[in-house]
Amino acid sequence: MHRFLALAVVLGLAAPASAMEIDVRLMDLTEGPWTLGTEGESCQLTLGDEPVEGGRHLDGGGECRGINPALDQATKWRIDVPHELVLMDDAGKVLAKMNYDEAKSMFTGISATGAPLVLSESE
Repeated sequence: MHRFLALAVVLGLAAPASAMEIDVRLMDLTEGPWTLGTEGESCQLTLGDEPVEGGRHLDGGGECRGINPALDQATKWRIDVPHELVLMDDAGKVLAKMNYDEAKSMFTGISATGAPLVLSESE
């Protein structure tokens, strides 16, 4: 019985950690200035390298409120699973999710209004 209980505890503790692995290697490669755009509008974001609770520091979220009003509150970012970038507020609420398109070297997603969203490296 003790073996079964010990196994259940180990498996129970391991499952949540593997469900949301932060991809630090890809985060390191993703830091720097980016342009977020949709339907002719764009804004500048900086994916920072400073660790904060639940991710890394983000600059420029307020500049992107025209693209998505919720991004006015965006203060941090992270990559949860390989190739999925998440923008969050101070409380950790997810405001936007975008997937990395290797063929185009950019992140793509859908804005709150349903418009296509593109995050590409600034030059």
